[in-house]
Amino acid sequence: MGPSIGALARGVDRDRVPGYSAGSAWDDVHAERRLTPTTKQRLGYGLIGLAALLLLVYPYGPRGKHFGAAEVQAKIDRGGVHDLSRARLLTKVTGQLRSHYVDPARIKPKPMIVAALREVQALVPEVRVRVNTRRDGEPRAVDVWVANEQASFNLERVGDLFELGWKLADIFDFLQRRLPPSTDLADVEYAAVNGLLSTLDPHSVLLTPQTYREMQLGTQGRFGGLGIVISVRDGALTIMSVMAKTPAARTGLKSGDKIVQIGEESTVNMPLNDAVNRLRGEAGTAVTIWVSRSGWNEPRSFSITREEIRIQAVEHEDLGAGIGYIKIARFQGNTDEELGEALGELSKGADGLKGLVLDLRENPGGLLDQAIRVSDRFLADGTIVSTVRQGVRQREERHATRADTYTDLPLIVLINRGSASASEIVAGALKHNERALIVGDTSFGKGSVQVIYQIDDAALKLTIAQYLTPGDISIQSVGIAPDVEIRTLHATQEYVRLIPDQQERQGEAGLDKHLEHQSAKKEQASLSLNLLHGKGEPAKKGQEEDSKPTGDPEPGKDAKEEPPGEETAEDPNAFEPDELVEVAKSLLVAGSHATRATALLWATPVLAARQAAEENALAERLGELDVDWTQGDNPRRIAADVSLEVLDADGKTLQRAKAGQKVRLRARVKVRGKRGLWRLHAYLRSGIGVLDGREFVFGRVAAGQEASWDIEVELPKSLELQADRLTLELWSAGDKTKVEAQKTLEVGALKLPRFATSVRIEDDAGNRDGLIQRGESIRLAVDVENLGPGAAQNVLVTLRNESGEHVYIRSGRHRVGELAAGATSTAEFELDVRAGLPSQDVQLQLSVVDQTLRTWMQHEVSLPVFPTEFPKAKDASGWVRAGDQAVAVHAGAHGDSASMGAIQPGAQVALRRRAGEWALVGLSGEGEDELQGWVREAGLQRPSSGAASDNAFSPAPRRAPPALELATSALAEGALATEGAEFVLSGTARYASSDRGRRYVYVFRGDDKVFFQAGGPGVDGRTLDFETRIPLEPGRNVLSVIARQGERDVTRRTVVIYRDSNGQEK
Repeated sequence: MGPSIGALARGVDRDRVPGYSAGSAWDDVHAERRLTPTTKQRLGYGLIGLAALLLLVYPYGPRGKHFGAAEVQAKIDRGGVHDLSRARLLTKVTGQLRSHYVDPARIKPKPMIVAALREVQALVPEVRVRVNTRRDGEPRAVDVWVANEQASFNLERVGDLFELGWKLADIFDFLQRRLPPSTDLADVEYAAVNGLLSTLDPHSVLLTPQTYREMQLGTQGRFGGLGIVISVRDGALTIMSVMAKTPAARTGLKSGDKIVQIGEESTVNMPLNDAVNRLRGEAGTAVTIWVSRSGWNEPRSFSITREEIRIQAVEHEDLGAGIGYIKIARFQGNTDEELGEALGELSKGADGLKGLVLDLRENPGGLLDQAIRVSDRFLADGTIVSTVRQGVRQREERHATRADTYTDLPLIVLINRGSASASEIVAGALKHNERALIVGDTSFGKGSVQVIYQIDDAALKLTIAQYLTPGDISIQSVGIAPDVEIRTLHATQEYVRLIPDQQERQGEAGLDKHLEHQSAKKEQASLSLNLLHGKGEPAKKGQEEDSKPTGDPEPGKDAKEEPPGEETAEDPNAFEPDELVEVAKSLLVAGSHATRATALLWATPVLAARQAAEENALAERLGELDVDWTQGDNPRRIAADVSLEVLDADGKTLQRAKAGQKVRLRARVKVRGKRGLWRLHAYLRSGIGVLDGREFVFGRVAAGQEASWDIEVELPKSLELQADRLTLELWSAGDKTKVEAQKTLEVGALKLPRFATSVRIEDDAGNRDGLIQRGESIRLAVDVENLGPGAAQNVLVTLRNESGEHVYIRSGRHRVGELAAGATSTAEFELDVRAGLPSQDVQLQLSVVDQTLRTWMQHEVSLPVFPTEFPKAKDASGWVRAGDQAVAVHAGAHGDSASMGAIQPGAQVALRRRAGEWALVGLSGEGEDELQGWVREAGLQRPSSGAASDNAFSPAPRRAPPALELATSALAEGALATEGAEFVLSGTARYASSDRGRRYVYVFRGDDKVFFQAGGPGVDGRTLDFETRIPLEPGRNVLSVIARQGERDVTRRTVVIYRDSNGQEK
């Protein structure tokens, strides 16, 4: 989990594309029900910014509401229930669309209805949609199912947004009358609205009240807090860094400290957002936290008064020789003010300020007015930006002024693909006004403007304009091209990167439904420089980690995340210039000029000399790997063939690999004709992340000769059953050729575990009756059984408090590790139930996760609380015997406690303890491993002697998600790659009980629900057989099969079918 600006702000970007993602994969497993994958992706792309610092805000009149304070609370209709059929949110959103959307031609009501309903069916298991189209592909009608009830809705007369609203209101009414009572109808409307907005552009989105609140805090740049950056490390809330001159710094908090308690609440397994909300508050108010630190015997408490914390947007450093460095992380309300302060500080340096490196890399944007002010700092005149609405009918230009301008300061601006929106306005203004040299990589390409319209407590972020850089140049979907393009190359035996990551370089153009502009044209850099990473380090095996790029892991692999030390001598905020900053400094030192053209002229010989040195270093590095990287002239048409093999450890060709297996990828090139070729290398494309982007280096290959390159890859153990088409592209000296080879590879999945749990209470520190009473400290024993066919690799069991401050979890994480199929392990947790608990139950959330195989179960645990007047249990001995009937066994000395199973008729068990009319007996095992349970003594026989009966106890089924088995015949080797238009998928779902909620099986192909089946005949209603024909699209078809019971008991299996549209393999 990446660090979060906890008390300072909130979570940080988790994707290479600028954006926001709420939580990690294991934070809230159940989040799939509230946020569908499509919605989560749109929120990620839509919230271009640091944790919802999202947009260019353009002041277009009173209806374009900005960031005024708003009380954020769940909005409900009369009666306390969201009335979906009124479509209130939808009506207000479509009204804004009619009035303000940037491109009315994109508003297509029929496809918008279809997108809305598909988002709903992704959210609600019971809903399924089928679209009937005309020959031209336009939707004609939709069939909507809720479970087994179906209705058809004609779309022929839907021609505008008014009719769209009426039709969706009819559909909403049908849904509302049939959806289960547990369905959150507000979530349904949010999903539908975001679905229809997804047809317009990637940045128009309806923000929930919570997301809107987070965005407001981010753009204001200040709030009441402590001044710390927090994250979660191994389940502990950890301080990552402390801001200077803040309450946290004055208190003496340090990086690596662990916050174990906030107020009266334990932070064990507390969600990060919850911790943030508890640490933040009004300036002047106090919060008490308990902190543990290495070397302390026990946590210490600190009462800290919150102050207004400024989210620092600007950092600066003196690079020496009169060269300053300023990093702008985001454009928020105080960015220009901080920039002015930084320029003033740098000007006071010993050498003055003779040149400036302005770093906008990974800056996702922010406020338009701040981008204009920052640009104006360096421009005396000229256009900064123009905004255009609905063609050219409404246009506004913003111009530079002479006040407070650093007109003669030599300037280099650093950008990359993470530079978006407001960052691109600044870079474009400085480039096209010939003011600065732009260095780095092409920027993201977001050339649109959004406005916030408050809707009740939510907010619509709507694209209302596009902006143009000076010269009326649009950067929409193409970005700002640097004057000097700099790429980092990697060349070791384990990791090669000579070609920029193709997916990362797409930026805005890679987003679905991105806008276009007629003036947007791709530009090329005037100069380029390739930097070799890790110069001076050996290329051979053994230096793998040192040779990999920081923050750029191997394709398909996550960067290793090292936990922070408890005490560290290093300043986590210490500045270390990277190689790109050093290059920019060298250019400014070599020739400081305030105009772009002159700076580019002076940079040319400096970069040429540096490039020659880098070329020599790369050739030397590859020479260590027996590759001749001599430069030569290749013909335009490359006469060569390439091939790709996938081999096992013994060198045998694999048609189907297995998850977790080590495989060897072998690429070969053979040069045809009479002319040798130079600097040949290859790039692999694959839908399997760990294979995609792999590179193979051949170098110089003589005519008629061949060369090969091997790469060893360990496939992740969590890979699903799938077929994939591998495409090997041949490149020549950095340019892609037309030569390629393809190979189909299947991957077999490992047998997976399936977890079942049961919960017991041990209150030996209380009255020892196996029940919870207020004021007790208890031990919660969770028995985890692996019911699946496969062994679990790395099991972690966690317990989260859902009862507020009156339940305090002392220990909430238990690592089981490996768990064989059929095996059981017990995880123990400690918690206090405080005397002031107002509810009659303790609410907890239990999660069991295999962190290697990425399979899990999660559900709520509700434990009843009993009166404190219950008598204390006393030790007892002897034997008890069941009569002619089985005797129910409970987890505590009360009939309302959890059922554990039954003692068989006539079976004899040992007596251990008494509490009133209840007896604690031994059920199985011996000594510390003895399983014990409570039975009513009434009706039990009291033999004077004897021994425990064999198999006396019959346990009740533990809580478990459904078992899901797919028919193996259709999944046999060779069957996953097909030319057919359909795939027959069948199987069986088995449920642990028939009384725990509704039972379903449904199938997604990508984001489209293609099959749904509810209930059905079977043994005791616990078995559901299914079979369906799934239409296949050309290429990868990701089929997700889901068996569900109730809200939380879910099992998912994924199969990837590859449909070959032409049936040819080269």
